[in-house]
Amino acid sequence: MHISASDKERDGRSMSDRRAEAGARDRYPLRVLLVDDGAPRSKAFRRLTIGVQDGRYIVDRVTTQKDAFNAVEAGDHDVCVLSHLVGTRTGFELLSWIKARGTRVPIVFVAGSADHGTGVTAVRAGAACYVVEDTIESGLLEHSLNHAVEQTRSLMRLSDAGIAVDSDISTRTRLLFRIAEKLRVPSAALLEVARRSLDSALPAHALESFGLIEDKARTLLTLANDINDLSMLEAGHLKFSSEGFSLRGLVSHMKQTVGSASRTRDPKMSVDIAPDVPDAVIGDPGRLRLVIISFVETVVARSSTDHTNVKVTVDERTPGAMILRFTIQSVGAGPASEAVVGIPSAMDDVVGAPPSSFDSGALGMPVAHETVSRMGGIVSVIHDQKNAVSVQFTVRLQVSDSAREPRPNLDGRSSIDRPILVVAASAESRRSVTKSLTDAEIPFLISPSVEAWAAGRGESGDDGALPPLVVIESDGDTFAVCDEFNAVVSGAVPVVVIVASGKRGDAARCRERGVRGYLPRPLDSGDLVDVIRSSLALHASGDTTTLVTRHWLREGRPSLRVLVVDDSSTNRFLLTRMLEQRGHSTAIACDGVEAVEASLRGTFDVILMDVMMPVMDGLEATRIILEAHSASETRPRIVGVSAFADQPNIDRAEDAGMDGFLAKPVRPDDLFAAIEHHVPATLI
Repeated sequence: MHISASDKERDGRSMSDRRAEAGARDRYPLRVLLVDDGAPRSKAFRRLTIGVQDGRYIVDRVTTQKDAFNAVEAGDHDVCVLSHLVGTRTGFELLSWIKARGTRVPIVFVAGSADHGTGVTAVRAGAACYVVEDTIESGLLEHSLNHAVEQTRSLMRLSDAGIAVDSDISTRTRLLFRIAEKLRVPSAALLEVARRSLDSALPAHALESFGLIEDKARTLLTLANDINDLSMLEAGHLKFSSEGFSLRGLVSHMKQTVGSASRTRDPKMSVDIAPDVPDAVIGDPGRLRLVIISFVETVVARSSTDHTNVKVTVDERTPGAMILRFTIQSVGAGPASEAVVGIPSAMDDVVGAPPSSFDSGALGMPVAHETVSRMGGIVSVIHDQKNAVSVQFTVRLQVSDSAREPRPNLDGRSSIDRPILVVAASAESRRSVTKSLTDAEIPFLISPSVEAWAAGRGESGDDGALPPLVVIESDGDTFAVCDEFNAVVSGAVPVVVIVASGKRGDAARCRERGVRGYLPRPLDSGDLVDVIRSSLALHASGDTTTLVTRHWLREGRPSLRVLVVDDSSTNRFLLTRMLEQRGHSTAIACDGVEAVEASLRGTFDVILMDVMMPVMDGLEATRIILEAHSASETRPRIVGVSAFADQPNIDRAEDAGMDGFLAKPVRPDDLFAAIEHHVPATLI
């Protein structure tokens, strides 16, 4: 839509001609690009229309990101007025794009009513200045337009004179980035050592120690990612992706991730998603996951209980999009923890600025707060006299206009006929990857580099034969090796990349290159195999957009409640670790009596039952549990576990009512196949 003061103002003159002529005049009509959601009630639109009538502005209005991209690229405007809402998207996506392209058009960002937090975030991201909606009528918009234009002209004059006026990355940004990298390398190495040790035959106390080392290494790696995000915020380069994902899958599979802030080993996290909340949405699942985790850990750390509830409701609906409200509260912490379910009172509500009740040393909090702002939302906090904290935040997501594609069915473990290609420079990397492939009976070829593989194809004269998939890992930049491979095969082969340590923003780098699967080290053999199989299945189906990651795998599986019964502390540790890394929650029992008592107190989807135990063996415990659940519609699936896996023992387990049997030592693939193959449809 175009608004013009008169036809004379559209005389075909270029921007350079009009700028030159401006020096001889006090002022001339500013050419303004307005980018918003197209609503007739827009205060910015009404105010600019008045300026058009007064001869101060010539206004072009666009309401989609695509049209905005084209208008900015054309370079025909003096200033851009950018709303925090653009069609079904947020203005931050367009702002990031404009700044990434180095476009000089100044941007005046329009935040929501009283939402100064979002405005400040926009300025940090590269906007010249901001106004909030409820101040537009006061004339602040006109002042901001003039300020933005004059500031840009001054900077351009200095630049034309050879005077450096800014730099892409500040000294502090570089320092933060270097600190993050210095912290990331040893953390990733420590994590890799802990993972290898945990896969070794060690005593229980040693395994528990390495498990603790693994947890602390993950904490350090998270800290490195937080520092890296802070450096990106400083530079205005924090990246957001836009992809379809399952909202219920994302929220429901995070319990194992939030345990580090709890005072007990087994924190309880319940999820309550309103029925009218759609499951298929479009946004940045990785960023949303980090925000939820940050606020859940804050609530847990500040509460007197270890039970946290995450409630998701629809706050507002617009065509093609919606605003969701996430309420995170401690359960049983007092009456104030329930009051947050409604809209917080103005006295207790802290909106648009990082809450003072948060731990200022938590580097993830400023990132989480600004992430909410960039996703079109605000943060609210309530705390009671007992110092318990409840947090609400809103985010704007698109609603997918089509049903999500069904995930590949991996239960059948279909065979892979042709060898896949493994490109890895390090001998240790090749050993770990090929061991996982050998155990899964997946054929493969190995090459130390893309160049060596391409040369081998040329010597054999078989240039037309391409592998069905390639797994790429490098000691340096894995994505650079991926670029080399794509240059050789022109993107015809699906690629799975393995990186030394995951960085936030890697998903965007994967999508830029058409990568189908992504995994950071340390590797879990089951995840690697599932990423390969899923990538092949999606490629065969014609899906060219889905990126298969560890989170994608986890959120597509049912999250099971598993009771691990074994008299060996080593076996209990190993089984619970495998299950929790897979996304399942666990409880433990040391003998058959404890298993019976636990099954009567709680509800379990699966019981892993050691057959030979003191006090009461697994066979007797199974009979009692099945009898106790004989009247219920659902009963736990009981899988026997024993070092003696001969046929007589398997027959005795079947006679006792067990649904499956696993031999010790339990392999991850066998374990997951046994407990996930037959799950109730309601859990999927």
